[in-house]
Amino acid sequence: MKNVRDLEFVNTCDAGAGLLKVCWIENGKEKYSFSGEDGNLITDLEFDETGMFVSDGVAIVRIKNMWNFIDTDGTIVSRDWFDYIEYPVSGMSIVGKDGKRNLFSFADNRVVSEEWFDTVEFFDGGTALVSIDGKYNLIDNKGNTIYKNWFASRSRAENAINEDFQ
Repeated sequence: MKNVRDLEFVNTCDAGAGLLKVCWIENGKEKYSFSGEDGNLITDLEFDETGMFVSDGVAIVRIKNMWNFIDTDGTIVSRDWFDYIEYPVSGMSIVGKDGKRNLFSFADNRVVSEEWFDTVEFFDGGTALVSIDGKYNLIDNKGNTIYKNWFASRSRAENAINEDFQ
């Protein structure tokens, strides 16, 4: 594995979790990774973009146009790469592929539902408001729908949710 001292034009900043975010120029392009206090990079992978480590112990990383998560040991978290990713919240993250959305669970290191949705929004108590073809429902952190029937509009779904979760 590379050491920060072996790289040309190195810039570092705090990445959280006791690690440094490292930036260098290689073949005229910026590359990113993470290093420990010893200066050794935690992975051989070189990223086009990286985020900060969050309380879930992961950071968002990008190679070309695809996104994933990396843990503090330098391991890529998901076997799948995504074209859209949001910062984790309470052990979950919204991810996207081919214009569809899903929830990614760090407890299981996988998307929670086999079905992909048009929209996914965090709601409350580990649930998410999802839509498919203009119909709305809530899913839990395992991908199970909360309501048997899907709602014809977002406002109807929100009204039912507000009544049930007050």
